[in-house]
Amino acid sequence: MKFTHCHYLLLFVFFLPFLFGISVFAQQPAEKWAIDDFHADITIQADGSAAVTETIVANFGSEQKHGIYREIPTDYRGNNGKRISTPISNIGVTMDGQNVIYAISENSLVSVKIGDPDKLISGTHTYVISYAVSGALRPFADYDEFYWNVTGSEWTVDIKQSSARITLAKGGILQTACYAGLSGSNLNCSSKENSTTTAVFENKPVLFPGDELTVAVGFSKGTFPIVIEYLTSPQPASGPVTGAVFALVLSAGLFFTVRLWGKKGKDFWYRDKAVVEPGQKEEIMSWGDKDTIVVEYDPPKDVRPAEAGVIIDETANTLDISATVVDLAVRGYIHITEISKKWLLGTTDYEFKKIKDPNDSLREYEKLILASLFKLGEDTTVLSSIFHIDKEAGDSADISQLRTRLGRNFSAIRSSLYKDVVEKGYFTQNPSSVRFRYAMIAVLIAIFGVSLTVASFSDLALPTADAAVFLGGLRGLGLSLLVLSVVLAVVGAKAMPQRTALGHQLYRHIKGYEIFIDNVEKYRQQFFERQNIFMDVLPYAIIFGATKKLASAMKEMEFQINQPSWYTGAGAFSVVNFANSLSSFSSSLNSAVSSGSGGGGSTGGGAGGGGGSGW
Repeated sequence: MKFTHCHYLLLFVFFLPFLFGISVFAQQPAEKWAIDDFHADITIQADGSAAVTETIVANFGSEQKHGIYREIPTDYRGNNGKRISTPISNIGVTMDGQNVIYAISENSLVSVKIGDPDKLISGTHTYVISYAVSGALRPFADYDEFYWNVTGSEWTVDIKQSSARITLAKGGILQTACYAGLSGSNLNCSSKENSTTTAVFENKPVLFPGDELTVAVGFSKGTFPIVIEYLTSPQPASGPVTGAVFALVLSAGLFFTVRLWGKKGKDFWYRDKAVVEPGQKEEIMSWGDKDTIVVEYDPPKDVRPAEAGVIIDETANTLDISATVVDLAVRGYIHITEISKKWLLGTTDYEFKKIKDPNDSLREYEKLILASLFKLGEDTTVLSSIFHIDKEAGDSADISQLRTRLGRNFSAIRSSLYKDVVEKGYFTQNPSSVRFRYAMIAVLIAIFGVSLTVASFSDLALPTADAAVFLGGLRGLGLSLLVLSVVLAVVGAKAMPQRTALGHQLYRHIKGYEIFIDNVEKYRQQFFERQNIFMDVLPYAIIFGATKKLASAMKEMEFQINQPSWYTGAGAFSVVNFANSLSSFSSSLNSAVSSGSGGGGSTGGGAGGGGGSGW
């Protein structure tokens, strides 16, 4: 029987579920041995490198093994998304305190194969692996940090207990954090400082395959030299890809994505109405519709700065939280005191003092922010089930406590803020949930694309020319789906949150208010007509990133303001100094939930990681 292209297509459709299942869902059979203990002893050297000694107690039981594999990545992805090189060197291995045969191979990671290929062993054995790693330190605004994935998530056996000890060759530890569980988990494990230079981390629960232990230690900036080397990803060879299939499927997929965004992602609106008329019908903006933004001299009524921030970029972020803290201070709930530098190279600190407990006029997310920082009255109810209350909290907190407490509760605060803007009718659905939904669709498409691409390298019992056509087309389909998944994840998911007509009306108003704040010198007459406007617009200026620009305009216009009652500066009061201090405070707060040792990290971050197995 002669196969035609139609037969090949039917063959592909028939076998696709099997190809998909084999390439994606096939897992290695569970091994019967376990690691009784995994301990890492790490010293941060004066030159910024880390000397790592891993002690792995493997209990093979009655299993017959030659030894173990240990695989360690030589790069990790930084906060900016770029891959950072962490080269491994000076590898040494012992088993039960004696020299042992081992082999090292290196590709995208370092693989250490330990054991004698001519000898089988069983029972309990202790492996000690030592090595040096460079590039594992990372900088933040107020401190530097060592963020290390101790065990990695790629072990194929249980790790019954795990621990780490981090020692600084010089300087002192400012803060620590420890996370255990599946990749991305922010469940804390035990961490304590044995001395000013040593921190010990312990995780008693079992780490199952896929779980990992990650630790972080923060220290003063400049303690160790930090050298960051970014990697450039090599372009993979395309192979015999059928360009027509790639172009056709990708074009069709992009066309469908754009149409989907036109129906589900574009805002509703009242067809360019500055003032909504009674009974005005809301409709989805069409491709030819043009929005009109006019300058606004006041913010939308009853829209808080954080809500304005979410309406603008459809995202609840740390900038919105910073603006809310300042807004709560302006409204008399918090007093902020700036503490000047103690040393020439020191950093400015801030003290936050509770003035009064929250009342019914506050939104839930505002109450959660206050509950994160201070001990509230007994009649104050925290509604969030995922909220962490610090038992040591009192009526005041400094910037380091702010980092830890807001970092732990950022997810709860953000969820409450999203809930608020949806309940008020600004969005059709929770923007975060919408992005997650389309991101998961992108992941499924990517898995499908990877499966097809892997399958395209299979051998078929077909004539060479026909097999090349079929496999080339299959590869083109797989690669086009991969590209489409990236577009959907990076662009599509971000664009899919949809504002209601009310939300879009507020968006236009807020953008008009941003024009006013950003060009205040141009509208100085309207500015001078409003009393106390500087303090009123300040939280919104933080949202727009225009704090310093606003202060500079105040200076040029010789606009005089008195020091606010809710803020105490470290020196003589001036508008410019005040704005610079608030800008510095905002930067400090923004780093609260983006650092590991500051309490906003999770498992799987930083350098290290990998995994291993027996052989």
